[in-house]
Amino acid sequence: MAQNVYLDDWAILGVPPGSDQDAIRKAYRKQALLHHPDKGGDPAKFRQVAEAYVALSE
Repeated sequence: MAQNVYLDDWAILGVPPGSDQDAIRKAYRKQALLHHPDKGGDPAKFRQVAEAYVALSE
């Protein structure tokens, strides 16, 4: 089950598995701007993007 969650983190950010930290950071920033509540985005989706970024940055 944990493997599926990990793969979903890649999909949430829209980067292929194994992407480097620079690609992950760029994808996070793009998704964060798109889903940020202050910009009219969905707070739940923004949290999901943030959690995926934390998981992939470790």
